[in-house]
Amino acid sequence: TVVDWQTVTWGPAFTDVAYFLGCALPIERRREHYDTLLAAYTEALGPAAGVTVDDVREGVRRQSFFGVLMSIVSPMLVERTERGDQMFMAMIARHCQHVLDTDALAILPPPTRPEPLRPGAEDEDSHPPGDEPLWSESWYFDFADLRQDVGGWIRLGLIPNQGHAWINALLCGPGIPTVAVLDFEVALPDDHTRVRTHDAEVRMEVVEPLRTFLVTVRAQGQAYDDPAALLRGEANRPVAVDFDLTWSTDGVPYQYRVSPRYEIPCRVTGSVTADGRTIELARVQGQRDHSWAPRDWWAMDWVWSALHLDDGTHLHGVDIHIPGMPPLAVGYLQQPGQPLVELEQIATNATFAPDGLPLTAQLGFGDLAVDITLRGHAPVLLSSPDGRLSRFPRAWGTVETPDGRTGVGWIEWNQNQS
Repeated sequence: TVVDWQTVTWGPAFTDVAYFLGCALPIERRREHYDTLLAAYTEALGPAAGVTVDDVREGVRRQSFFGVLMSIVSPMLVERTERGDQMFMAMIARHCQHVLDTDALAILPPPTRPEPLRPGAEDEDSHPPGDEPLWSESWYFDFADLRQDVGGWIRLGLIPNQGHAWINALLCGPGIPTVAVLDFEVALPDDHTRVRTHDAEVRMEVVEPLRTFLVTVRAQGQAYDDPAALLRGEANRPVAVDFDLTWSTDGVPYQYRVSPRYEIPCRVTGSVTADGRTIELARVQGQRDHSWAPRDWWAMDWVWSALHLDDGTHLHGVDIHIPGMPPLAVGYLQQPGQPLVELEQIATNATFAPDGLPLTAQLGFGDLAVDITLRGHAPVLLSSPDGRLSRFPRAWGTVETPDGRTGVGWIEWNQNQS
C-alpha cells in the first residue's frame, strides 16, 4: 500500500476525489464504477457532513480540471524518462476524458482576454530587495534620432546583495565613434536618484509618474572607433559625456505578467554632448523600462526590442531562453486609436560578425514581420562575480514592415559565453 501526502493544502475537498477518479483508474473501469464510488465516498462522509451524492458529483465535475493542470505542470518539473512519458500521456488522456465525460466544459465561462496590466505611480520608485544574491533593480532609457543618425541608451542598475551598482551610458551612430560610460563597481547609493562617483554623476527625477522622467549624466567616458572593442573589454580614448534628456510617455505603459517590470514608449527631448559635439533632440523616438527581480545575466539568453513606426505604432518584445525550459515570450502591439494587444509569440532571427556585433536582424511580433537595418552599435561585456561572461550587444536601426511602414528602434541580445 502506498499513501502519498506529497501535496497538502487548503482547497475544495472534492479535488481529491476528482483527482483519484480521473487518474488512478483506467477510463472504462472509471465509467463502470463511477456511480458506486461516488456513493461510497458520500456514505463515508456520514450524515453529519450534510452532503448528498449529487453534491459530490457536481463538486467532482468542477474539480476535474485540476488533473489536467497537474498533467501539464508535473512533466515540466521532473527528469524525462521513457516510462515517465508513458505515465504522463496516460495521465493527461484520463483526466481529459474525465472532463469530457462529466461535461465539465459546459460550466466554463466564455473565453476572454484579460485586460493588460498597468504599472502604478508608486512603481516608479525603488523597491525593497529580495534575498536572492542577484536580485537587481534597473532603470533603462534609450532614444534614436534618424534625422541626425544617432542613438543612445542609459542604464542604472542596483544589485544590493552584491553591494554595488552599474552605470552605463552609451552613444553611437554610423560614421561616429561609439562613446561609452561604463562602471560596474559603483558604491551602492543611499538615494538611487542621485548617484555620484569619481568619474560620473547620474540624476533621475520623476517629473510626473508614468508620464515624464528626467535623466542627466555627466561623466568621463571613452570613445571607440571599433565598438566591438567593448565586447573585448578594451579601453580607448577618454572623452567627456553629458546627457540632459526628458522621456515623455507616447503610448500605454505596459506591465509584464511574468515578472515585476514595465515598458513605456516615449518621445525624448534634450541634448547630448560627447567628444565636444552637442546634439539637440526634439521629441525623437525612445523607450524606458524599469524592473526589479532576481536576474542572472549569465544563466539565460534573450532578445529584447522596442520599435516605433512612423504611423504611431509601438512594438515591444522579449524572447527569453532559459536552459531546460521552453522559450518564453512577452510583448505588445500598440496601434493608434486601438487597445494594446499583448503578444505571446516573438520570433527572432539574426546574424553576427566574428567580432560579436550583429549584422542583420528580423523580428516577428505575432503575425507582423519586421526587418531591422542596424545603424549604430553600443554593446557591453558583462562579467559575473564568479567570472562568467555574457556579451550584451545593443544596437539601434531603421525598421520596415512588409506593408511598407517604416520606423526606428533598439534591439539587444544577452548572450552567455560559458
